Amino acid sequence: MKSIYSITIAIALTVSFGCISGNCKNLSSANISKVNVKKVCDVKKNGVKAVLAQAKLYNPIAVKHQVEFMRFGATASEYIRATSEAIKNNSSTANVKQKKKVVKMKLEYTAWRACTFSIRALQQENEANMHYKKAIPGDGYKY
Repeated sequence: MKSIYSITIAIALTVSFGCISGNCKNLSSANISKVNVKKVCDVKKNGVKAVLAQAKLYNPIAVKHQVEFMRFGATASEYIRATSEAIKNNSSTANVKQKKKVVKMKLEYTAWRACTFSIRALQQENEANMHYKKAIPGDGYKY
């Protein structure tokens, strides 16, 4: 029942963003900046598959913009790959390659990291574009 619920949520979110059949033009920076990462990436409420679906939705955009997160030698794509393989193998741990060694992590943790890394990369890119010009000397702001 939980898997049906999580799949339904994932489908509803993709339809609401207008990303069916690879058409992700409606994922503007304004929409991405309003996403609540804690709610969207909550594994306990949404389930691992729904959280992974969110990561798979946002990470290709981050890769395209060249802002994909990397922590401890592992990119968000590697977390997504490891989580997908663990789900396919019905494993409770995921093997993530970090700095030339393989580290076993809990499945829920890797799904959460993949989701938060994918969304926050795009949100931070948007924040940087909005606030960078405000910090230029001579623009009228007092520091």
